[in-house]
Amino acid sequence: MNSFLHTGIFLIILLSLQTYGADICPVLLSDSSMLISAEGQFINREYSRIRIELFWKHHVQAPDSFDITISGKTSYRYITTPNYRYIEMLPQKIKRQMAIHHLKEYIGISPLKWDDLELLANGDFACKDSSNKNSNRLATALSQTWFSLTFNSPHPDSIQMNGAKGEKRHIRIHTWSSYDGIYLPAVIDIKGQNYSGSLWVRTAKVIHDNAQEKTKTGKKQEKKIFSPLWNGGDGEIKVPLILQMD
Repeated sequence: MNSFLHTGIFLIILLSLQTYGADICPVLLSDSSMLISAEGQFINREYSRIRIELFWKHHVQAPDSFDITISGKTSYRYITTPNYRYIEMLPQKIKRQMAIHHLKEYIGISPLKWDDLELLANGDFACKDSSNKNSNRLATALSQTWFSLTFNSPHPDSIQMNGAKGEKRHIRIHTWSSYDGIYLPAVIDIKGQNYSGSLWVRTAKVIHDNAQEKTKTGKKQEKKIFSPLWNGGDGEIKVPLILQMD
C-alpha cells in the first residue's frame, strides 16, 4: 500500500473516531439564551479589507441561528440543530443542507468558518479524562477544522486554537463586559496564518425561551451567571422542536 493511500485511510479513521467515538461535554459561552450582535473588521485570505456583521440568536433548548453579512453585500443565515444544519443564502433564501464535513468551509470571503459558529452554538468538546491534569485545554469533539483550544487562565485574555494541516489561530481578548448580567468577551483580536482582524460585541441581552421559564418543579428558573471562560452546562442536548427564525 502506497504511503499516500495509507495516510488517507488513517485520516478517515481518525475523523470517524473524532466524530463518532468521543463523549461530548458541552462547554458554552453562555448557558442562558441570548441575542448577541457583533461586528468585525478583517484582512481576509486575499488580503482584502472586509467588514462582518453577526447577529446570533442563542437558545438553550432550541436551535441556534446566525445572520451573517459580509461587507454589506453577501448575507447568510445559518441554522444548527443536534440532528442537522443548513444555511440560507439571502435574500433569495436559497437553502443548502450542511453535512459535518462542510463545516470546514469558509463563510464566503471571510476568514471565519462554519465550524466557528458550531462551537459557539453547541460547545461540542470531548469530555475530559480523569487523568487529564491540563484544565486549560479543551479538545473538540466534532470540529472538522479545530483540534483544541488552549487558554492562559480560567478568565483568559489569550486563546490558542490548533487545527488540521497545522492551522493555527490566536485570539487576544482585550476586555470582558457584563451584558444583562452575563460576562462576555467584548473586544477581541483574531490572527491566523493568512488573515487578521478584530471583532467586538455591539449589544447582547438575555432572552427567556418558553422551555426555560419554569423548572420541573414549576418554579421560575434563575438566570445563570457566566463562569470563567465557558459554562460547562448541564450536559443536556438542545431539543430540535422547531426552527426558531423569528
